[in-house]
Amino acid sequence: MKISRFSLVYIFLFLASVLYQSYWLREIELGKVPGPVDPFLKTVQGYSLYESNFKEQGLYYSFLGIDPNYEFCFFQKDIFTFRLGEKLLGPFPISFTSIVAVLFHFLNLQNIPYFFVILNLILLILIFWNVKKSIPIAILVFWGLPFFIPNSEVSEHSILILTQLAGYFFTRISFSRFRRETNVFNKNICLAGLFFGIGLFFRHEVLIFGNLMIVTLIGMKYVNKNTLFKWKDVVAFTLSMYLMFVLFFVMNKIMYGSSVGPRLNTNSSGVYSDLFSKLAYYKVILWKEGPNYGLFGKNIVFLGTLILAVFQFRSMHNLDKLFFYPSLGLILTVPILAPNDGGSPWGARYLFLCIYPLVYLTAKLLWKYRNTKSGKLAFVLNILVILSVGQTMSIEKKGLSSTRLVAKQQLKYKDETSLLDADLIIFTSELVAMQTGFNYINLPVVLLNNDEKLPSFREKFLNKKNRFKNIVLIEPRTENINLTKFSASDLEGIRPGKIIRRLDSLLTKKDVEMKELTIVHRYINK
Repeated sequence: MKISRFSLVYIFLFLASVLYQSYWLREIELGKVPGPVDPFLKTVQGYSLYESNFKEQGLYYSFLGIDPNYEFCFFQKDIFTFRLGEKLLGPFPISFTSIVAVLFHFLNLQNIPYFFVILNLILLILIFWNVKKSIPIAILVFWGLPFFIPNSEVSEHSILILTQLAGYFFTRISFSRFRRETNVFNKNICLAGLFFGIGLFFRHEVLIFGNLMIVTLIGMKYVNKNTLFKWKDVVAFTLSMYLMFVLFFVMNKIMYGSSVGPRLNTNSSGVYSDLFSKLAYYKVILWKEGPNYGLFGKNIVFLGTLILAVFQFRSMHNLDKLFFYPSLGLILTVPILAPNDGGSPWGARYLFLCIYPLVYLTAKLLWKYRNTKSGKLAFVLNILVILSVGQTMSIEKKGLSSTRLVAKQQLKYKDETSLLDADLIIFTSELVAMQTGFNYINLPVVLLNNDEKLPSFREKFLNKKNRFKNIVLIEPRTENINLTKFSASDLEGIRPGKIIRRLDSLLTKKDVEMKELTIVHRYINK
């Protein structure tokens, strides 16, 4: 395939820009995040598998016998609620956990997000390669969307988009030309179905999107018998995709005793409940407060192109219809069927499957109308979105650098475990516990961050039966973070010991500005 030098310059600038912006996000302080965020929890789950040499996954709670309801387990956080034997699991699939564990073997934690970003961008260019002259427009559209944010963290979204991009790529190869040979088996359509189906191992909305693609294929073939899709292609695509779906259900049944796996078991509480109230999620997912979270961000051009495509569906290429209809169907169904967190600021993540085909279509339409007044106006508006808003760099700072921060703290606290030789380690802050990295995963750690839990804590941990002789308390000293205050003097029957170390001596200048001055105490049971 030939491509102009002009387009290559755009591609280079696009890659350089996204990688730089990803690095910029890494440099943002964590801010006032009240507790562990998803990227950290996903990383912990992957690291637990890596630490066990891929023998077992999950986190072991040292005090399961004392605290069977995980009331004081730090790693619960309303998300590590799925049990596998005596191990705690999050709702993150073993497929993603295994990939993260493998990456730990080859890459530093700080470099793992860039691995995902680079792979996605390579496939993105391959997808847009077919638009040729309109590649610069496609890149400009992308510049105005917050598309790479989930790719800049350790997240299953990165792998999902990677598999779906591969599916799009093989689909376009399959139907790039009209194939007159009726007896030629199209292996690329099988690969497309397999890659789309593999996505279910990472995100459950693939089940909706995949079935919408199958319905679209059947409908287009039924309506137009002369379409480039052949019935055997439809059958091959369907069987390939459902092969992965069946494998997903069987694997979960064997590993977890539940065919849907831990993710759907954990997140299904809000599905199908009070559907009418979920209609409000449309605003959140599509246009959350305008600037940052919604699928369209502030890019009016992107939204306008989608509306234009609806009215021009008759003249749309069959291959574009195959991608457009499932994307539109996902937009219409996911806000209602989304789990209980579908209204969160990052609710647009349920629609990341739509971004690539819709941007592809946007680029083609803008190129088609490039010489018209409306086309030139749309092009200028898209440029203004990028320049005035700085869409990819105007996002809130909360939680975006959690992976980098954990990696940094992991190095700082590398030697801290030797100081914490204790029978019981008490954290009074989820934030501080998160920052201390992975060294506390296998230690006897509990989280006591609420004064109301004190009576229950004394009853379970400070009774005559449980005689913890050596107790370490790790508490924050901060004024600007909204954390529940907890005094060590509330531990009745425990004789105060000396301060082992002020952890703030290990923090950088930027961290000190955050005033996260943490103190470690040691207490001796009488």
